[in-house]
Amino acid sequence: EEPELDEEGNPMKKRTYVPKKAISTNDPAYIRAPETPGPKRLPMIALKNLTQAVTLASRVGQWAVLLNASVQAANLVRDMFAGEASTLALAAPMMRRVADSILGMLTEIKCVCEGRPSPTATPAERNTFVAPPTVAVFSLAAGLVHRIRDGNREAHDKYDTGAVSRTMVLAMEALVASKRWLAILCLGYDLRKLANPLEDMAFIEAILPMMIKALEEINKENAVSVAAKKELAALTVVVVAHEKEVLPNGRLREGLRARLKEREAMLAEIDALKVKMAVEETIMKRLRFRAMSTLPGRDQKLDEMYQEWLMIKKVIGRDKSLCLQDLQRCRGLLVSFQSKDKKAAHSQLQEDA
Repeated sequence: EEPELDEEGNPMKKRTYVPKKAISTNDPAYIRAPETPGPKRLPMIALKNLTQAVTLASRVGQWAVLLNASVQAANLVRDMFAGEASTLALAAPMMRRVADSILGMLTEIKCVCEGRPSPTATPAERNTFVAPPTVAVFSLAAGLVHRIRDGNREAHDKYDTGAVSRTMVLAMEALVASKRWLAILCLGYDLRKLANPLEDMAFIEAILPMMIKALEEINKENAVSVAAKKELAALTVVVVAHEKEVLPNGRLREGLRARLKEREAMLAEIDALKVKMAVEETIMKRLRFRAMSTLPGRDQKLDEMYQEWLMIKKVIGRDKSLCLQDLQRCRGLLVSFQSKDKKAAHSQLQEDA
């Protein structure tokens, strides 16, 4: 066949079609997206439009538009999707995009505070970057939008830190409802790097239960995957040993009438073992994107991460218990002072009488 020619007479290149999905629907690791029920279709369309607005605003650095659209998206999810876990899971992909956009904004602001170029800057922008003369300490609780104008750092604008925190927590709740554990861990890991250990502990405390739950679920899936690998290795050793016996030069080779029944039993056992091996392989394939020992793209071991968050939980519980003891002691002192004042007033009344 002659190749097709373009307008200039040159042979046209064949188009290559890239599949839309990374894995096929027959893959054990494929998770089908939940279907949107009829009453939730219009809110889902509105949520998609708000998410697109958030994404476009984050690309051009329009933080006011980004924050307004993200808060509106959070309000829509809270009003229309937060009734049940199944409906909240519908909004998980959109809320993750919103959370990633807010995370990008906070990262940009932190870079401005520390006098570093943006992580999304081009090589030319990095080469021409001039650090501001003064630096600042970044904090989520401060709610300040830092910008660089004419080489100087400005921090005139403020945003509602409560609304941003509630949006991030709602996004993580949606991810918990959809059981996207690795997405929760990546988001929580990046947020902890941005959080100030002295001023932002309230926000860390809000996401603490979800982080621990995600880490526990990942550890369970990792244990299941490791057990499947061990079982598959053991079954493989047995199958290889049995197949050696039924080979043409083996003990149960074909043609021996005295060992015919033993050979048939051995072949049946090999088939049964191969069925078990297929089951273990399916388990491994189903968990290959979730059963991990290291957080993808961040060089953080999940076991160490789990111990760190448990330590944070322990420290927060200890601080709460100490504050409760101080509060009870203050209440006791106040009651004693009030009782002394009552006794003094009563004695004064008796003297006046």
